[in-house]
Amino acid sequence: MGDNLAASSSAQLVATVRHENMQLQKQLTEACHENRTLRKQLYHLSALLDIAVNKLATKGITLETPVGIRELRAAVSRRDLIDTTSEVIDANDLGYENVTKQNSSNRRFQLRRELREHTRPVQCAAFAPGDRPILATGGLDCHLILQDFLTGEKLCDIKGHEQNIADVAWFEGSGDLLSASFDNTVKVWDTRQASGSLAPSYQFTATGFVLAAVPLDKAFVFACTDSKRRTSILDLRVQKPISWEHDVRANALAFNSYGANLITGHNNGTISVWDLRKIGLALSSTSSMEEGKTSSVPVNSSASVEESPAVSVPRVSMIENEPSRSAITYLGYYHNRDDSRRLLVVSADNMVRLYRGASLNASSSDTISLRNIVGGVPTRGFTVKAAFWKGVRKKTNVSAFFDDGERENDPQSRRLTECDLLVTPGAGNTACIYDVTEEGGAILVEKLEGHRERVVGAAVHHADSKPIIATYSADNTVKMWAPVKS
Repeated sequence: MGDNLAASSSAQLVATVRHENMQLQKQLTEACHENRTLRKQLYHLSALLDIAVNKLATKGITLETPVGIRELRAAVSRRDLIDTTSEVIDANDLGYENVTKQNSSNRRFQLRRELREHTRPVQCAAFAPGDRPILATGGLDCHLILQDFLTGEKLCDIKGHEQNIADVAWFEGSGDLLSASFDNTVKVWDTRQASGSLAPSYQFTATGFVLAAVPLDKAFVFACTDSKRRTSILDLRVQKPISWEHDVRANALAFNSYGANLITGHNNGTISVWDLRKIGLALSSTSSMEEGKTSSVPVNSSASVEESPAVSVPRVSMIENEPSRSAITYLGYYHNRDDSRRLLVVSADNMVRLYRGASLNASSSDTISLRNIVGGVPTRGFTVKAAFWKGVRKKTNVSAFFDDGERENDPQSRRLTECDLLVTPGAGNTACIYDVTEEGGAILVEKLEGHRERVVGAAVHHADSKPIIATYSADNTVKMWAPVKS
């Protein structure tokens, strides 16, 4: 009898301990979640305060804050308060607005087509300019593939490089295609003669892995940056490129045609702006000195960085992206139809930032300023690319006499196509679409689900009246998304 009572007491004690352990584990989980939320809110508030201070500073107003904003944000980043792994990021950690589980009835975007021509992860994608429904993609399989994104038809499959393709870009005027690769080359392709055995019309050999390339005009001039800290500018009509070396490697490039500025994003978290007006004169003088040179592009021509003339490229300004100086991995510059301008910056601190401003010239009165921040983007340790869509605001039918102006900034009154959208990779093999119409805001519109591996990046087709989105992934596929028909 005594043995039974002892056994019963022991079992009851074990059950009690287990129950208390479960309660403690639950409380610990809740405390960790609250801690992450508070740290995220702290970073968010400091970022919004930074935006406000910068905006006031452009108007000559100095705001005294009780806490040093940049020191606070640097401390937050140093302690990895905002950096969370994909395993612990939930719906509430993907943006600054609470998100509920979506179902098919309230989705804003739908999957229209899946492109499955690549055999290894897709690293880059670019829509053809104009109305041509063509998407160019490249990846770790070293293939450059052109497809009709409306029908899914494969138009061209080129084994164009010996190593993975890191970047692709189109010349707006000629329709030629740039491809940059880790085999140290940038190649130009005449896609009007597309075939599997197509040879490049031009090839440039860099000193290291080519990380990015960007056209500088509509047909002939482009820039590229490589892993050996060199940036080069090339004219297809000239055999001698212009090249210079940075103190810190440039990982990303963008071009502001309005001011003839080349923008470079560096490994130390800084953004440099370069004046290319003198470069244009140098290229023109080099071209005029070569006998027999015409405006036509030489067939199967090539150049290398060793032939670079000694030309000084003036740096206009240098901008610090954020205090911890996390590496910048991607840049995108958008000159929109309403003449507004946006600079998109992806950095290794798991953040995507959107800047505004009509000019990147430090001497201009309208300088670049931080506008929106999106957190929780899994960028650390990966090459990640994002995309921006500028909404087209339609005129209201309400008479100006009855309109008190309050509806102008009402987000509920906007159609999806009227919203400014930012598309980024997300946690859990998703892509995320954010509404960044309002300055300082970032509202999660939708998570695009369906990829089986992490999303590497996104591209947006700007020639249409609605945002057509391509997301590409380490699962070897590209998915095409379009707004749900209302």
